[in-house]
Amino acid sequence: MKKALIALFCVVIFGLSAVPTQAQTPSYSADYDFTFTPSQEGSLEVNLDIHLKSLRGDLYINEFSLTFPKNFISGSISAQDSNGPVEFVRSEIATGMRIVFKFNEPNEQKTEHFFTLKYSLSGLFSQKGFVKEAILPLVQTDSNSKVHVELLLPVTFNDTLSISKPKPSHIEGTRIIWDDVKTRTIYAVFGQSQVYSAHLTYNLENSTIFKKAQQIALPPDTLYQKMYIDSISKEPARTFIDDDGNFIAEYNLEPKQKLKIEVATKIEVFTKAQDDMREYILMLFEKQKKYLLTEHDLWKIGPLIQNESVANLKNAKDIYTYVVDQLSYSFTKINTGNKRLGAKTVLEHPSIAVCTEYTDAFIGLAREKGIYAREIQGYGYSTKQNIRPLSLLTDVLHAWPEFYEPAQNMWIQVDPTWEDTSGIDYFTGFDVNHIAFAIHGKDPISPLPAGFYKTMASKDVEVNISNKKPINKPRLAITAELPNSVSTETSSNGTITIKNTGNSTFHNLKLEVSSKYIVLKNNTLDVGYLAPYEVKTISTSLKARKEGTGNDVLSISYGGIELYTQNIVIDSSHSYGGFITLVSGVILFFIFIYIVLFHSRH
Repeated sequence: MKKALIALFCVVIFGLSAVPTQAQTPSYSADYDFTFTPSQEGSLEVNLDIHLKSLRGDLYINEFSLTFPKNFISGSISAQDSNGPVEFVRSEIATGMRIVFKFNEPNEQKTEHFFTLKYSLSGLFSQKGFVKEAILPLVQTDSNSKVHVELLLPVTFNDTLSISKPKPSHIEGTRIIWDDVKTRTIYAVFGQSQVYSAHLTYNLENSTIFKKAQQIALPPDTLYQKMYIDSISKEPARTFIDDDGNFIAEYNLEPKQKLKIEVATKIEVFTKAQDDMREYILMLFEKQKKYLLTEHDLWKIGPLIQNESVANLKNAKDIYTYVVDQLSYSFTKINTGNKRLGAKTVLEHPSIAVCTEYTDAFIGLAREKGIYAREIQGYGYSTKQNIRPLSLLTDVLHAWPEFYEPAQNMWIQVDPTWEDTSGIDYFTGFDVNHIAFAIHGKDPISPLPAGFYKTMASKDVEVNISNKKPINKPRLAITAELPNSVSTETSSNGTITIKNTGNSTFHNLKLEVSSKYIVLKNNTLDVGYLAPYEVKTISTSLKARKEGTGNDVLSISYGGIELYTQNIVIDSSHSYGGFITLVSGVILFFIFIYIVLFHSRH
């Protein structure tokens, strides 16, 4: 009996995938055994063993193809089996490069092929700053195929694996192994945090004939991010943290004045949530949840909510998967004005999406389902635009959503855009490549992130990986309006003013007040969060203990360091008060005796 031919071709977004084109049901299996070895130049040397097997006795495989993304292959490609080199043909296609392998027609009994492919992938093993990052593109398989992966690190490699998507099956020294992988990309990060140096320019202009206050958003602190100010060209008139947690700086502009603000910062992005931020995040969320389900024009779904596919979405994972599956990233839209469409429009026209559309669609669907969600706008550090694209060419900004997970009392960052373009799972884990510039929960537009404060065409955002860890410099300036003397009988009112003169935000700032005899309303001043340059004034009351006398010293300290002292006199009016009470009692006694004697005589 003559055997039929099976031609296998691959379809790819990122990574490799194989599907039969001449059969509706699987008639073959293809097992892949990947070995990735990093080179010093940042490339990955790949050894891919492929085992093809016909699942039908009357079929054999004569042709097989793989498609690689554009700009990934560096160096030569070779293929061979036990008989020597395997012939293949390379061709350029819209999605990248296709390689078609042709096998000689086997004898009647041969239904399997074993061959090895060797190639290099450029730029997928990064060793910059404090983090090493590996992106391992794989094949997308069906139930009849398996993928085995090994990452062979140098013997001198001593960095800890902090993020792995998916998690490895086991680790043997510098050999990391994943068995039966179902994702089309493996993502691994080594190290605890990455540090970025950012130079941000804000161009302000008051076009009116009146004085006007204008605000800018500096990078905020989040559960996974901390910002340090290295320098700022002009100190703000005031700073504060808004309801969303944004770090806002305000400047007063004269009529027709233009003002350029330049800010140099260090931003540290962590692989794990900062435990000391959890209380702060929860405190903010209690204020935020009253508006986090509000509908906005850009986050409206409209009649689409009635569609069966949307109605069946139950949770954040369902919504995330739906957005990734429905939308297609438009690389051409980036270069053609990039007008923000909003959730409803992009779900109606899913092929013209960029990061803001993926984000708006997720938020709109999440809020419709009663899931607290918001947008983060910021910077996505990427050296491979075809894997992890950015939304704006002028200042390379990116957007992604967050949803609040009540079971963990924390915000969960997700990125449906980069999962769609890279194949990396951005739902069950994140990375250290996302830098938040602005948080949008109350309003999808305001505050504007860095890069949007322009009076002319300019490059206003520069971000680079830093080789220096930021140094926290906590500094406080304290002044007080307190009475020079206090009484043991009545309380005296006063105020204490605290200014953050350091380079980072305090999140749970508590100041200790101490003295020998003087008692404040609260001997611990709970300041809460305090952004750089921010000023807070706390009202209080003072009173002396009854045993107090003479002069006393009131001290305010932070972390055991004394920051403010004041001499205060204790008014001993309680002694005079006792004497006056005694004298009054004696006088009243004699008056009483006099009245009694006077009445007895009459």
